[in-house]
Order: sequence, then C-alpha cells, then structure tokens
Amino acid sequence: MSTYKLRIITPERVFYDDEVDRIVLKGVEGDMAVLAEHKPLTTILSMGELRVYEDRKKYRSATLLGGFAKIEPHEVVILTDAAEWPEEIDIERARKAQERAAERLKQSDLDLVRAEAALQRAVVRMKVAQTLKRD
Repeated sequence: MSTYKLRIITPERVFYDDEVDRIVLKGVEGDMAVLAEHKPLTTILSMGELRVYEDRKKYRSATLLGGFAKIEPHEVVILTDAAEWPEEIDIERARKAQERAAERLKQSDLDLVRAEAALQRAVVRMKVAQTLKRD
C-alpha cells in the first residue's frame, strides 16, 4: 500500500507531519477514508474522531474540532481549530464540560447553538480519550 504525507495544523502548533497509509475523518457529509492517490478534493470537517493509520492495521485516534481538509494524491493538509491525542485529554475536565453543556441545554434562556457545540466537543473528546483504554 502506498503512503502519503499528512499535515495537521492548528492555530497553536503543527499537530502532525508524517507519512501515513490512510486516514478516516468526519466530513460534514459523513465519515470518509483517504488513501494515497486520492482525487483532489477540499472538504469541510465536522467535529469528530480522526483515525491515522501509519501501518496497515493499527491506527491512532485524535480529536478534530472542525476545520477543513485539502486532499491531493500525495498529500493531505488539515487545518483545524483544535486537535488532541487521547493522552492529551483531561478526562475529568471533559466529563465536567459534558455535564455543564447538557445542563445548559435544559435552560431555555441560553444560546442553544453554543450549548450544543460545547456538548458535541465534550462528547468527541470523551470518545477519543476512551481509545487509550482500548490499546
């Protein structure tokens, strides 16, 4: 299987810059896998889990909190607001953020869009943090 260059850039850092076999990411239209020699495409990303396959079977999970991906046959560049590896996630803090966001959704006087986004961020972070237990 061919490899290609994956670069993930956040406002704070270059999160990832290496060769990969494939990735699976969440676009606004659903999950998509990207292999080498992919047709050129630019897509908007949703908050979700990114799976990075550096070898054929084993992958590493990360959070991607939105952004977009520019896909070329030999390179994928992802620009995102935030990205985290599971070991970077403070599980207790994410759990509390999830509880706060769920409570805010119950209050009708708050901005529901912001509360839903906060809840979605917390859920994604908790899901990816759980991958540490899988390994």
